[in-house]
Amino acid sequence: MAMDSRMPFQLVIAATPTLGIGKGGQLPDWKLPGDMAYFKELTSRTRDSARQNAVIMGRKTWESIPAKFRPLKGRLNIVLSRAFADAGARHADSENSGNAVVNQQQPPACAGKQPSALESAKERGSALAAGVLGSGSLDAALELLGSEELHDRVENVFIIGGGQVYAEALQHPDCAVVHLTQEFECDTFLPKLDPALYGIWSASQPVTGLRAGELVHVMGDAHVYANHVEPLKEQLKNAPRHFPTLKINPAKTDIDSFVFEDFEVVGYAPHATIKMKMAV
Repeated sequence: MAMDSRMPFQLVIAATPTLGIGKGGQLPDWKLPGDMAYFKELTSRTRDSARQNAVIMGRKTWESIPAKFRPLKGRLNIVLSRAFADAGARHADSENSGNAVVNQQQPPACAGKQPSALESAKERGSALAAGVLGSGSLDAALELLGSEELHDRVENVFIIGGGQVYAEALQHPDCAVVHLTQEFECDTFLPKLDPALYGIWSASQPVTGLRAGELVHVMGDAHVYANHVEPLKEQLKNAPRHFPTLKINPAKTDIDSFVFEDFEVVGYAPHATIKMKMAV
Protein backbone atom coordinates (compact mmCIF):
# COMPACT_ATOMS: atom_id res chain seq x y z
CA MET A 1 0.00 0.00 0.00
CA ALA A 2 1.32 3.48 -0.90
CA MET A 3 2.37 6.02 1.73
CA ASP A 4 0.67 9.42 1.98
CA SER A 5 3.41 11.25 0.04
CA ARG A 6 5.99 10.36 -2.56
CA MET A 7 9.69 10.96 -2.11
CA PRO A 8 11.28 14.00 -3.80
CA PHE A 9 14.00 13.17 -6.30
CA GLN A 10 17.20 14.67 -7.66
CA LEU A 11 18.57 14.80 -11.21
CA VAL A 12 22.21 13.96 -11.95
CA ILE A 13 23.02 15.19 -15.45
CA ALA A 14 26.20 14.99 -17.50
CA ALA A 15 25.79 18.04 -19.71
CA THR A 16 27.78 20.55 -21.74
CA PRO A 17 27.38 24.29 -21.08
CA THR A 18 24.70 24.19 -23.84
CA LEU A 19 22.92 21.36 -21.93
CA GLY A 20 24.00 18.56 -24.28
CA ILE A 21 23.48 15.17 -22.62
CA GLY A 22 24.15 12.47 -25.23
CA LYS A 23 25.44 11.52 -28.64
CA GLY A 24 24.35 8.77 -31.02
CA GLY A 25 21.93 7.32 -28.48
CA GLN A 26 24.70 6.86 -25.91
CA LEU A 27 25.75 8.65 -22.74
CA PRO A 28 28.41 11.36 -23.15
CA ASP A 29 31.99 10.10 -23.33
CA TRP A 30 32.60 9.40 -19.63
CA LYS A 31 36.40 9.64 -19.65
CA LEU A 32 36.86 11.98 -16.70
CA PRO A 33 37.76 10.00 -13.56
CA GLY A 34 36.68 12.94 -11.41
CA ASP A 35 33.16 12.95 -12.85
CA MET A 36 32.84 9.18 -12.51
CA ALA A 37 33.94 9.34 -8.88
CA TYR A 38 31.58 12.26 -8.27
CA PHE A 39 28.64 10.37 -9.76
CA LYS A 40 29.32 7.22 -7.76
CA GLU A 41 29.88 9.04 -4.48
CA LEU A 42 26.84 11.29 -4.92
CA THR A 43 24.40 8.52 -5.80
CA SER A 44 25.77 5.96 -3.31
CA ARG A 45 26.30 7.84 -0.05
CA THR A 46 23.62 7.77 2.66
CA ARG A 47 23.43 9.18 6.16
CA ASP A 48 21.78 5.96 7.38
CA SER A 49 23.93 2.89 6.68
CA ALA A 50 20.82 0.70 6.87
CA ARG A 51 19.30 2.43 3.84
CA GLN A 52 20.37 2.83 0.23
CA ASN A 53 19.67 5.22 -2.61
CA ALA A 54 17.61 4.50 -5.71
CA VAL A 55 18.67 5.38 -9.25
CA ILE A 56 15.98 5.65 -11.91
CA MET A 57 16.89 5.47 -15.60
CA GLY A 58 15.36 4.84 -19.00
CA ARG A 59 15.94 1.60 -20.91
CA LYS A 60 18.45 3.21 -23.30
CA THR A 61 20.49 4.60 -20.41
CA TRP A 62 20.55 1.14 -18.82
CA GLU A 63 21.80 -0.38 -22.08
CA SER A 64 24.47 2.32 -22.48
CA ILE A 65 26.09 1.34 -19.17
CA PRO A 66 28.84 -1.26 -19.72
CA ALA A 67 27.52 -4.73 -18.84
CA LYS A 68 30.20 -5.25 -16.18
CA PHE A 69 28.83 -2.24 -14.25
CA ARG A 70 25.15 -3.24 -14.45
CA PRO A 71 23.31 -2.97 -12.15
CA LEU A 72 24.99 0.00 -10.47
CA LYS A 73 26.48 -1.42 -7.28
CA GLY A 74 25.15 -0.43 -3.88
CA ARG A 75 22.06 1.28 -5.27
CA LEU A 76 18.51 0.18 -6.02
CA ASN A 77 18.30 0.21 -9.83
CA ILE A 78 14.93 1.03 -11.41
CA VAL A 79 14.60 0.89 -15.19
CA LEU A 80 11.73 2.60 -17.03
CA SER A 81 10.28 1.11 -20.21
CA ARG A 82 6.98 1.33 -22.06
CA ALA A 83 7.25 -2.42 -22.49
CA PHE A 84 6.91 -2.80 -18.73
CA ALA A 85 3.75 -0.67 -18.78
CA ASP A 86 2.31 -2.83 -21.55
CA ALA A 87 3.23 -5.99 -19.64
CA GLY A 88 1.50 -4.64 -16.54
CA ALA A 89 -1.63 -3.82 -18.50
CA ARG A 90 -1.73 -7.31 -20.05
CA HIS A 91 -1.25 -8.86 -16.61
CA ALA A 92 -4.10 -6.76 -15.19
CA ASP A 93 -6.37 -7.72 -18.08
CA SER A 94 -5.51 -11.37 -17.56
CA GLU A 95 -6.18 -11.15 -13.81
CA ASN A 96 -9.49 -9.35 -14.36
CA SER A 97 -10.57 -11.92 -16.93
CA GLY A 98 -9.54 -14.78 -14.65
CA ASN A 99 -11.32 -13.24 -11.69
CA ALA A 100 -14.52 -12.93 -13.71
CA VAL A 101 -14.45 -16.66 -14.38
CA VAL A 102 -13.64 -17.41 -10.75
CA ASN A 103 -16.47 -15.19 -9.55
CA GLN A 104 -18.89 -17.18 -11.73
CA GLN A 105 -17.73 -20.60 -10.62
CA GLN A 106 -16.20 -20.24 -7.12
CA PRO A 107 -16.53 -18.10 -4.00
CA PRO A 108 -14.27 -14.97 -4.11
CA ALA A 109 -12.10 -16.35 -1.32
CA CYS A 110 -10.72 -18.96 -3.71
CA ALA A 111 -9.15 -16.38 -5.99
CA GLY A 112 -5.32 -16.37 -5.98
CA LYS A 113 -3.41 -13.66 -4.08
CA GLN A 114 -2.46 -10.67 -6.20
CA PRO A 115 1.32 -9.97 -6.35
CA SER A 116 2.41 -6.72 -4.69
CA ALA A 117 3.69 -3.80 -6.75
CA LEU A 118 7.23 -4.59 -5.59
CA GLU A 119 6.92 -8.24 -6.58
CA SER A 120 5.62 -7.26 -10.02
CA ALA A 121 8.49 -4.75 -10.46
CA LYS A 122 11.04 -7.42 -9.50
CA GLU A 123 9.52 -9.84 -12.01
CA ARG A 124 9.72 -7.27 -14.81
CA GLY A 125 13.24 -6.18 -13.88
CA SER A 126 14.53 -9.75 -13.68
CA ALA A 127 14.65 -9.78 -17.47
CA LEU A 128 17.47 -7.23 -17.22
CA ALA A 129 19.39 -8.40 -14.15
CA ALA A 130 18.82 -9.80 -10.69
CA GLY A 131 17.67 -7.18 -8.20
CA VAL A 132 16.61 -4.66 -10.85
CA LEU A 133 13.08 -3.24 -10.68
CA GLY A 134 11.14 -2.59 -13.86
CA SER A 135 8.55 0.17 -14.09
CA GLY A 136 6.33 1.45 -16.88
CA SER A 137 6.61 5.16 -16.04
CA LEU A 138 8.34 7.69 -13.83
CA ASP A 139 5.21 8.22 -11.76
CA ALA A 140 4.80 4.47 -11.27
CA ALA A 141 8.43 4.21 -10.10
CA LEU A 142 7.98 7.08 -7.63
CA GLU A 143 4.77 5.54 -6.34
CA LEU A 144 6.62 2.26 -5.84
CA LEU A 145 9.38 4.01 -3.88
CA GLY A 146 6.74 5.63 -1.70
CA SER A 147 5.16 2.30 -0.84
CA GLU A 148 5.38 0.79 2.63
CA GLU A 149 7.69 -1.90 1.24
CA LEU A 150 10.37 0.56 0.10
CA HIS A 151 9.79 3.94 1.73
CA ASP A 152 11.87 3.20 4.84
CA ARG A 153 14.58 1.35 2.88
CA VAL A 154 15.45 4.17 0.45
CA GLU A 155 17.06 7.45 1.51
CA ASN A 156 17.51 9.43 -1.74
CA VAL A 157 16.18 9.07 -5.27
CA PHE A 158 18.27 10.07 -8.30
CA ILE A 159 17.19 10.33 -11.96
CA ILE A 160 20.21 9.55 -14.18
CA GLY A 161 18.82 9.59 -17.74
CA GLY A 162 18.05 9.63 -20.55
CA GLY A 163 16.75 12.63 -22.45
CA GLN A 164 13.03 11.85 -22.36
CA VAL A 165 13.16 10.90 -18.69
CA TYR A 166 15.03 14.13 -17.87
CA ALA A 167 12.50 16.22 -19.83
CA GLU A 168 9.61 14.70 -17.89
CA ALA A 169 11.44 14.87 -14.56
CA LEU A 170 12.32 18.55 -14.93
CA GLN A 171 8.61 19.39 -15.15
CA HIS A 172 7.65 17.10 -12.29
CA PRO A 173 6.49 18.66 -8.98
CA ASP A 174 8.67 16.21 -7.01
CA CYS A 175 11.90 17.38 -8.68
CA ALA A 176 13.89 18.99 -5.86
CA VAL A 177 17.53 19.27 -6.99
CA VAL A 178 19.59 19.31 -10.19
CA HIS A 179 23.25 18.24 -10.17
CA LEU A 180 25.18 19.15 -13.34
CA THR A 181 28.53 17.77 -14.46
CA GLN A 182 30.30 19.03 -17.58
CA GLU A 183 30.94 16.90 -20.63
CA PHE A 184 31.75 17.20 -24.32
CA GLU A 185 30.31 16.81 -27.84
CA CYS A 186 26.60 15.90 -27.88
CA ASP A 187 23.60 15.71 -30.19
CA THR A 188 20.89 15.28 -27.52
CA PHE A 189 20.01 18.24 -25.33
CA LEU A 190 18.01 19.07 -22.22
CA PRO A 191 15.17 21.58 -22.33
CA LYS A 192 16.19 24.99 -21.01
CA LEU A 193 16.37 25.05 -17.21
CA ASP A 194 14.01 27.62 -15.72
CA PRO A 195 15.80 29.34 -12.79
CA ALA A 196 12.41 30.45 -11.47
CA LEU A 197 11.55 26.80 -10.73
CA TYR A 198 14.82 25.58 -9.23
CA GLY A 199 18.53 26.26 -9.14
CA ILE A 200 21.52 24.06 -9.75
CA TRP A 201 22.59 22.60 -6.41
CA SER A 202 26.03 21.29 -7.33
CA ALA A 203 28.31 20.81 -10.31
CA SER A 204 31.55 18.88 -10.67
CA GLN A 205 34.59 20.42 -12.31
CA PRO A 206 36.94 18.40 -14.56
CA VAL A 207 40.05 20.25 -13.34
CA THR A 208 39.95 18.98 -9.76
CA GLY A 209 37.35 16.19 -9.87
CA LEU A 210 35.85 17.69 -6.72
CA ARG A 211 32.19 18.41 -6.13
CA ALA A 212 30.54 21.34 -4.40
CA GLY A 213 29.94 20.80 -0.71
CA GLU A 214 28.32 22.59 2.20
CA LEU A 215 29.85 25.27 4.43
CA VAL A 216 28.31 25.16 7.88
CA HIS A 217 29.25 28.13 10.06
CA VAL A 218 28.34 28.05 13.75
CA MET A 219 28.95 31.05 15.99
CA GLY A 220 28.72 30.96 19.75
CA ASP A 221 29.39 33.58 22.42
CA ALA A 222 29.94 36.26 19.75
CA HIS A 223 30.97 39.74 20.79
CA VAL A 224 30.93 43.15 19.11
CA TYR A 225 33.43 45.92 19.75
CA ALA A 226 31.89 49.07 21.21
CA ASN A 227 32.97 51.23 18.27
CA HIS A 228 31.34 48.77 15.79
CA VAL A 229 27.81 48.91 17.23
CA GLU A 230 26.56 51.87 15.18
CA PRO A 231 28.00 50.63 11.85
CA LEU A 232 26.40 47.21 12.47
CA LYS A 233 23.04 48.83 13.19
CA GLU A 234 23.36 50.57 9.83
CA GLN A 235 24.24 47.30 8.12
CA LEU A 236 21.17 45.57 9.58
CA LYS A 237 18.97 48.06 7.71
CA ASN A 238 20.13 46.61 4.38
CA ALA A 239 17.97 43.97 2.71
CA PRO A 240 19.87 40.68 2.25
CA ARG A 241 21.08 39.93 -1.28
CA HIS A 242 22.09 36.66 -2.92
CA PHE A 243 25.74 35.69 -3.00
CA PRO A 244 27.46 36.12 -6.38
CA THR A 245 28.49 33.19 -8.57
CA LEU A 246 32.07 32.55 -9.65
CA LYS A 247 32.21 31.14 -13.18
CA ILE A 248 35.37 29.31 -14.24
CA ASN A 249 36.36 28.65 -17.85
CA PRO A 250 35.26 24.99 -18.43
CA ALA A 251 37.62 24.59 -21.39
CA LYS A 252 40.65 24.63 -19.12
CA THR A 253 41.78 21.20 -17.89
CA ASP A 254 45.17 22.14 -16.41
CA ILE A 255 44.96 23.96 -13.10
CA ASP A 256 48.25 25.77 -13.83
CA SER A 257 46.95 27.20 -17.11
CA PHE A 258 44.35 29.57 -15.68
CA VAL A 259 44.67 33.32 -16.22
CA PHE A 260 42.63 36.23 -14.86
CA GLU A 261 40.26 36.20 -17.87
CA ASP A 262 39.19 32.60 -17.06
CA PHE A 263 37.23 33.81 -14.03
CA GLU A 264 34.01 35.79 -14.01
CA VAL A 265 32.03 37.00 -11.00
CA VAL A 266 28.31 37.12 -11.83
CA GLY A 267 25.60 38.75 -9.77
CA TYR A 268 27.86 40.73 -7.44
CA ALA A 269 25.71 43.59 -6.14
CA PRO A 270 27.12 44.86 -2.83
CA HIS A 271 25.57 47.57 -0.69
CA ALA A 272 27.40 50.83 -0.11
CA THR A 273 30.53 50.66 2.00
CA ILE A 274 30.09 50.93 5.77
CA LYS A 275 33.34 51.87 7.45
CA MET A 276 34.40 50.38 10.75
CA LYS A 277 37.45 51.64 12.56
CA MET A 278 40.06 49.16 13.66
CA ALA A 279 39.34 47.85 17.18
CA VAL A 280 42.39 47.17 19.34
